Amino acid sequence: VEAILGLKGALIKTREFDKALNHLQYGINVKGKDPELIREVAYIYLLKGDIVKAEKYFNEISSIMSNSVSYLSQYGYLLNLKGNLRESLDYYGKAINIDPYNSNLYNNRAIIYLKLNLFSRALDDLNKALSINTNDIDALYNIGFYYEQVDNNRQKAIEFYKKVLIQNPNYNSAKQRLQILLN
Repeated sequence: VEAILGLKGALIKTREFDKALNHLQYGINVKGKDPELIREVAYIYLLKGDIVKAEKYFNEISSIMSNSVSYLSQYGYLLNLKGNLRESLDYYGKAINIDPYNSNLYNNRAIIYLKLNLFSRALDDLNKALSINTNDIDALYNIGFYYEQVDNNRQKAIEFYKKVLIQNPNYNSAKQRLQILLN
C-alpha cells in the first residue's frame, strides 16, 4: 500500500491522474477494499473534477473513515464544490478538532467563510493558519485577497501579496493581483 501511495503521489504531481487511478485500482484488487486506497481514488476524482465519482467512493468509506483528517478535509472540499457550504464547514470543523495544528484546514475553512460572507471568521481562520505556520503561502495570499476584496485596504493587500512573492516568485495569482493593485 505504501509503495502504491508513493507512486500515486508522484503521478498526481505530474497530473497523470488516470495512471494514478490505475495504480490505486491495482492496489485495491491485490489488497482488497482498503479504505485508504479508496479515499485516494475519491481524491483523484476530485482533482479531475468528477464530483459524482468522488462522492461515490467517499460514501463507500464514510462510516469507516469518519475520524480521518484526510477524509474529513477532502469530503469538506467535495461539499464546497457541490455548493453545500454549511455542511462543508462542519467537515472542516471536525477535521480541525482532530488536528488543530494543521494550517491547511484553517485555510480551507476560511475560504468557505468568505463564500458565506462571514468575513471576521474567515480572517480569524487565516490568522490562525499563519500562527501555526508563518510561511503558509496560501494563508498569506488569502489574507491579501481578504484585504483587497473585503476590507478595501489596498496597502495591506499589496503587503501580503509581496510576502507571497518573496517565498514564491512564480505564484501567478499573487503576481496578477499585485499588478492590478499597483497600476
